[in-house]
Amino acid sequence: MSDPISGDSSNEAYIEKIANEIPETYSLPVAILVTLNCCIVGSIFGVPWGFNQSGWAFALGISIFIFIILCILAIMVIQIISRMRILHGYSNQGYTIRPVPIKELFSNYPESRYIFKDNEEGDNVQLIPENIKNPLNYKYDFAIMSKILLGKALEKVMIFLIICIILAYLMGCTTGFASSLVSLIPIGPLDTCDIYLEPSFYDSCRYKYMFYVFVLFFISIVLSLFFHFTEHKYLIITCCLLRITVILTMIITAIYSYSKNEELDSDEELSVSSTSFELYGIGVTSSIMFLTIGYHILIPEMIQPLKNKEKNAIPMILIVLTLGFILSVALGITMCLTLNDVQQQITLNWKYYSNGKNPSDRDWWAYIIDAVISICPAIDVLSQIFLSVSNVTDNIVSVTYADLKEFDVDKKFIFKIRIIVIIVSTFIPLYFYDLGYFLSITGNFVVTMNVLFINSFALASLTLVPQKCPYDNFIASKKFTIFFFILTLLFMIVEWIGFLSFLVLN
Repeated sequence: MSDPISGDSSNEAYIEKIANEIPETYSLPVAILVTLNCCIVGSIFGVPWGFNQSGWAFALGISIFIFIILCILAIMVIQIISRMRILHGYSNQGYTIRPVPIKELFSNYPESRYIFKDNEEGDNVQLIPENIKNPLNYKYDFAIMSKILLGKALEKVMIFLIICIILAYLMGCTTGFASSLVSLIPIGPLDTCDIYLEPSFYDSCRYKYMFYVFVLFFISIVLSLFFHFTEHKYLIITCCLLRITVILTMIITAIYSYSKNEELDSDEELSVSSTSFELYGIGVTSSIMFLTIGYHILIPEMIQPLKNKEKNAIPMILIVLTLGFILSVALGITMCLTLNDVQQQITLNWKYYSNGKNPSDRDWWAYIIDAVISICPAIDVLSQIFLSVSNVTDNIVSVTYADLKEFDVDKKFIFKIRIIVIIVSTFIPLYFYDLGYFLSITGNFVVTMNVLFINSFALASLTLVPQKCPYDNFIASKKFTIFFFILTLLFMIVEWIGFLSFLVLN
């Protein structure tokens, strides 16, 4: 059996101290914009490169399949959170909650096998959730879910995956920020450059790139250490609207240049050679799409400040996923069909944008489009860093209190964890800056975590709380969850094989 979690002491204190309650202040439109910022993250500018690896038609099919998977997983997360509230209520009433062992996830044992009071263990214990006073607005991070639903051993695996995902993603943010600014803003008398074309330490471009990495480091310190993400609401919304504007601008200008058979950045004729199907690219395309619109690890944080959750939570996450899917696919397909050289970071294709003219003779408005598109990834990163740093820190802190009797949160410890996360995610990209591979690696870890853990959470929560909950629908059944688990597990295996094959071939 897994270690039980006592309701009258450790579990209650654990949840109350780590999952701090914040007010419900977001209306549905505000919540959609804030959450959309997490869905169409900066990695969306790597989607065209991912589409280019597998061909636009094959990539479209992969993306539709992934979109369906992500919608189901997102609804599962909401349903799991609703059951976590009931388990929290049991804990407050003095019940002991025993995690569900992996080997029993597919069984049909009664909930009383895992939830009981001292000296009352047995299948005859009556659990009446309607009489339980549930907490209203606590945040249940993935690490807390793993600890309570699956046990401490799997919680450690979960933390390992979260750290890998967030650090790799933050390193991608660092690379995107520095590579964008070094190509756009000169440092004093020094010229701009492209780090992907001049990567050597013997060239000055590498040192210019490093300068902007350090700039991001200091910005990250300020944004991540002294504020809660809800205090950045207007920054998040502004960055989200800017990102959408840039995406639409790229799509429109690319289609316009294609219709005139002209290059984006020269007066030469356009020569596009797009492919529709490349099997070996499945691992890269699927991982980048999973990363771009698969924001599931942040769902607990995104719905916490949402008003009227029972009515708005599921519509919010489905609207956000749909918008993210449409924008990602539109950008990916358009770039594959209209550009002859798709960069790993697609905004670099707009450097020296001239609308089919010689760059030295381009119009004034072409300079503006060039500047806005080129600088967008750098500004965009600012709305992502503090969310990711906060999320990984909260999950790490939750593990440290698993076996302690005193659960007061040490703010100095949280401060130190955030600094370490920022340092690691900033300094590794000083040497390794390949954005496409950062996104691919991160996406593969996202696929693994979502498929293995969200499905397991769903099965365990249905075992512990089998009765109908506020967000339940046909997805909240063990038969469907088991079928979906097997389907997504097969997809995960194919995805990893495809990704590793891509690395070998390239």
